[in-house]
Amino acid sequence: MAVDFGDLTIPGERGARSLRALLNRVWPTYWHAYQSLGAHGEATRVFHAQTRRTVDRQMALDPRPVLLALRRPPTAIAMGEAIRCMRSAASADAHIAEVDCNLVADLAARGLLPGGTVPITRPGDAWPIVRGMNAGRAWHLDPAVESWVVSNGAVVDPHVGATETAYVPLGRNVSFATTDNNPDVRVSLHPERPQNTLDLGGRSVVDWTSALSDAFAIVHEHLPEIADEMDVLLQLIVPVGSHDERHFSCSYENALGAIYLSLHPSVMTLAEALVHEFQHNKFHAALRTDDILANSRDAKYASPLRPDPRPLIGVLMAVHAYLPIALLYRRMTQARHPLARSRDWALRLEQIESVNRDGITTVRAGAQPTVRGRALIDGMLRT
Repeated sequence: MAVDFGDLTIPGERGARSLRALLNRVWPTYWHAYQSLGAHGEATRVFHAQTRRTVDRQMALDPRPVLLALRRPPTAIAMGEAIRCMRSAASADAHIAEVDCNLVADLAARGLLPGGTVPITRPGDAWPIVRGMNAGRAWHLDPAVESWVVSNGAVVDPHVGATETAYVPLGRNVSFATTDNNPDVRVSLHPERPQNTLDLGGRSVVDWTSALSDAFAIVHEHLPEIADEMDVLLQLIVPVGSHDERHFSCSYENALGAIYLSLHPSVMTLAEALVHEFQHNKFHAALRTDDILANSRDAKYASPLRPDPRPLIGVLMAVHAYLPIALLYRRMTQARHPLARSRDWALRLEQIESVNRDGITTVRAGAQPTVRGRALIDGMLRT
């Protein structure tokens, strides 16, 4: 199925099919990346070869579980880091071992290990943290242990190290994370926030999941077409602190399917963040396969959202994120939702509409779109 880029802002009659078609082009690149991994040290080479036999066997039977496991954000992040560090033997090997451990744990959680168990020899001097999203857990293996047994169902021999509940289901296909392996969170994406490392902000997991569930409920009720797309792509919510006055959220190109956000007392602020960062996830997916603008990233433009000048692609991403948020507010107003009776509701909607107007004006004046980019912009202008 061809990708309709005009349908990737607010999906129309095709629903989530355009996003599915895009992802059908993106996900195979994860398997190609895994096949390109090459370990340096002997222990890691043995470990990787052993894992490849398990993975290749499953690929021959049914590739879907492997492809699903590879695109889990913790595994995809580790794989990206392995490729980035390929010239550095120690760094690359550590990330390759993490990818392989995560893969085996996820296949075990699905009951897909050949013979029911797989013995694993330590890949080097230390074990990586094993993050099995399918199992909902992370394992911190004892560095003194030279081998462990991964079993279908039980996943990991409990005698070899500590385990923790690391992924709490939020409903549908989304989990709340209490562990993260993304090194890019240490790099500032915003001039007012130095980093986005995992932080519960002194609040309980229940506080987080309850607030996020309420925000998701608003999206499902009033933006069902976006909610349907979330079911296809969104996998993980990572907490980055709790603030009553300010709210922070971001997403990363290396963590497709993950959203990083802070906790806030306003359910609408959280609902906005979910939609905003999910739109960025869709944009990141599109950029993995196609160029959108021919504009140089060195040229900077005034952004309706940021104090610092941005490349035009950043302005375009902002409008792409805020158009469905404006639609959310309009629909809730039309539905006479109780939240729409608040004193600040109309003011917030006007702020969002102003962002979109200013951003569209900047994009129209300066954009040099590719064919795909023109289709995307035309779709945005129709909303």
